[in-house]
Amino acid sequence: MVGFSLMHIHPGFAILGMLFSLALMAWLVIAIPFWIFRRKSTNASDITMLICAALVTLAIVIPDTFFA
Repeated sequence: MVGFSLMHIHPGFAILGMLFSLALMAWLVIAIPFWIFRRKSTNASDITMLICAALVTLAIVIPDTFFA
């Protein structure tokens, strides 16, 4: 219901949020090979960003009816 009310009350924020989520998923496709090739110089913030981006991707890709 949050997405429904956000789309009807503030459609600009909803569209911007969808675009940023898609951009985050596209960034993940680019960031994983860089992380693999430069894994010797990895720090905690790199891993945290990759994990958060992966969780956002999972939240978008898994259908809402998966848990019902």
